[in-house]
Amino acid sequence: MVIRMRKRFAAVIIGFFLCFNTVYMNVSASDPVTDQFLHRSNVVFVTDESGSMKQTDPTANRYEAIRLFLGEMADEGNYVGSVSFGEGLIDSTDIKPINGQDAKDALLEEISNQEYSNYTNIGCGLIEAVDMLDRGRNTALDSAIILLTDGNTDMPDNTLLQESIEMKAEAIERARRAGYKVFVICLNVNGAADTAELKQIAGATGGEFAEVTSSDGLNDIETMFNKLIFNSFEDMEFADMELVIGQDGAVTTDFKIPGIGIEEINVLFQGKLDSCELVDSKGKHYREGGDSVVVVNGADFCLLKVQNPVGGNWQAIAYGDTDTAIRLRLLYNPNFYVYAEVIAPDEVHVGDMIQVMAYLGTADGIVADTSEYEDMTAAAYITYGEEEQAFRMELTPDGFLYEMPVNDEGTYYVRVGAANTNTEVMADDIFEISVNNLAPVPPNETPSAHANIWPVVGGSAGVDLNGAATDPEGQKLTYTIESTAFNQDDYSFNGTKLTVNKFSIPQGSFTIKAVDPYGAYCIFDVRFTSTNIGMIMGILALIGILAGIGAVVWCIRAAMGKALTGTLSVASYDQSRRYPPQVRDYGRGRIPLAQFAVDASALPPGCKFQCDGGKRQVWFVSKKPVCSDHVIKAAKKIRIAGDGMEIRICGNEKMEKGIIVTFKSDKSDSMGMY
Repeated sequence: MVIRMRKRFAAVIIGFFLCFNTVYMNVSASDPVTDQFLHRSNVVFVTDESGSMKQTDPTANRYEAIRLFLGEMADEGNYVGSVSFGEGLIDSTDIKPINGQDAKDALLEEISNQEYSNYTNIGCGLIEAVDMLDRGRNTALDSAIILLTDGNTDMPDNTLLQESIEMKAEAIERARRAGYKVFVICLNVNGAADTAELKQIAGATGGEFAEVTSSDGLNDIETMFNKLIFNSFEDMEFADMELVIGQDGAVTTDFKIPGIGIEEINVLFQGKLDSCELVDSKGKHYREGGDSVVVVNGADFCLLKVQNPVGGNWQAIAYGDTDTAIRLRLLYNPNFYVYAEVIAPDEVHVGDMIQVMAYLGTADGIVADTSEYEDMTAAAYITYGEEEQAFRMELTPDGFLYEMPVNDEGTYYVRVGAANTNTEVMADDIFEISVNNLAPVPPNETPSAHANIWPVVGGSAGVDLNGAATDPEGQKLTYTIESTAFNQDDYSFNGTKLTVNKFSIPQGSFTIKAVDPYGAYCIFDVRFTSTNIGMIMGILALIGILAGIGAVVWCIRAAMGKALTGTLSVASYDQSRRYPPQVRDYGRGRIPLAQFAVDASALPPGCKFQCDGGKRQVWFVSKKPVCSDHVIKAAKKIRIAGDGMEIRICGNEKMEKGIIVTFKSDKSDSMGMY
């Protein structure tokens, strides 16, 4: 019989009661940790400061969302840093302990005080965040990156674009190996964001992807990520509740706080109100100006935080104008954990009974008085083969107990969770109990494959997993993909043959699970890399024979023919006024309208300017026909002459709202005219 523990994730291990005797063996975790490690994390904010953010988030709601996230997280013990990016790295603040509201406010000031940039270099932002965690995180804590962007990787030329994609691939792979989860918020106001790219980043690292179509929804997403990162939980009774202030200028609602395991409560009042307060079960009031409450005021919210609250029935009271509707949310920061142990005979046989025990702990250690467990339930989750079953645990004077019968030979996996009405917390360990069966053994070296990516035809690489892992009893193994850095349409997996057919990123890995017929398993990685042969051929062409030199000359001429040879000015207008122009005098190829900080809401999404090199003109290009005062009927392509004349472009014939474009060319014709 073999009993061993597997960690569910890179988290803190809690333990006590490690003892052995001649009849029974207790398998448990290591020593308890101090309270500074309980429900804390390293967090790096990565914020997009490209020019398009002026349109997608004109009122800077993203900073209010970060204010709320910082306010809701535990007041002390977390480590937080920030990265701001555009075409390159704009600013960064190294990860450091954030203790108290003053430190949170100072960090928010650093995050929000940034300049806008033209392009979107996601790879640059991510690699800086990973570097920051590598060099400055608290290694005893889990780590997370929160990426907030309104688009996809967008750079001024293909070389810089490929460099950004390579940095992104490296950041993803390093985050996967280190266990850094990336949580992505896509502010997709105009529907132009590449959600596939952003979902890939989150999915590859075990994080989450969330999309909002209005910056007003960012607060909800930040609260959701707070719950995922810190294991906080919300009282769902109030999740969709709307409260209306009565004739007396107040509205009161009751809520109950559990008597165990709550370090902080965060009561969020959203809406227009004059003031708010809380009253605990002993009649004590918590309001702004009091010593026992932290108050965070945002543009449209007020957050009251109370530390070490007493359990029982509480009241939340909001004051304001009669008939004003507000929203109330309750987020709890827990300070309890679940500790589990397995008590089994030294030699386990079919027909034996194994005891699975669960205990609750707080920052002060294991709670010995099990009468305090009465508001909680516990369950043992037993996996055998491909089936997992949940069994309710009985509350005894010693703790929660489940007696597990051993009905068959094979390997059992046991994990334990405890729950109240709103949330479930899992013990950190999974216990592996093998009865006349041993788990597969992973390969000594990481299986890998390499592809050469040729122009036009591309390239692929494959690995046959047959024999990659070995089973001590010689049983046939089944392989499944647990996670990967690649998109689903990048690869195929048939039986034991894993093939990457398309490299959306130049390098990446798969996490593979090898399972024997009894359900025992091992985990290992498979790595894929690629080389862009087209780029190598381009470099060789620079030092090649005359044909190569000719090809380079042709490429240069083609590139020059697409350059912006003058000054391009774009301003938004409507019936009431026209706005200051945004000016640009550099660029090649197609320049997205979104790179100009103007209101383009009256035009179809995705509009661009096509440079025309030495022909003293640019073209306005739209996916749908637009109207102009220089064309007879609506068209998808409108010529902007280089004589500096103003041209109005809008989405309909009324010409009420749109943009004004002028282009002043630097080139003269054969007559010397511009």
